[in-house]
Amino acid sequence: MHIAIIGNPNSVKAFTALGVETFPIITHDEGVNVITQITKRDDLAVVFVTENWAEELQNDLTMLESRALPAVVAIPSQLGPTGEGMRRLRRIVEKAVGSDILGV
Repeated sequence: MHIAIIGNPNSVKAFTALGVETFPIITHDEGVNVITQITKRDDLAVVFVTENWAEELQNDLTMLESRALPAVVAIPSQLGPTGEGMRRLRRIVEKAVGSDILGV
């Protein structure tokens, strides 16, 4: 199983050295194309998405999130955190346990 990251080029390029498959994107359409490609694969365990793009591609990421794998994880970009990663984690936990146990 492999790991991938989607995000702006400056945020994802360093991950190549770690063996992570990188998908640098600049436009919304590029992001949608990458997500479409990824949904056709079964060799990815985790897909990291920079928070700024996780917000931008939220509706499109539902295709991936409805599957068991890959796990979709929002991480801060080089621009800094937006809070989207915590919001997504809160929604996942709330769906799993039935209430927001992470607090406000």
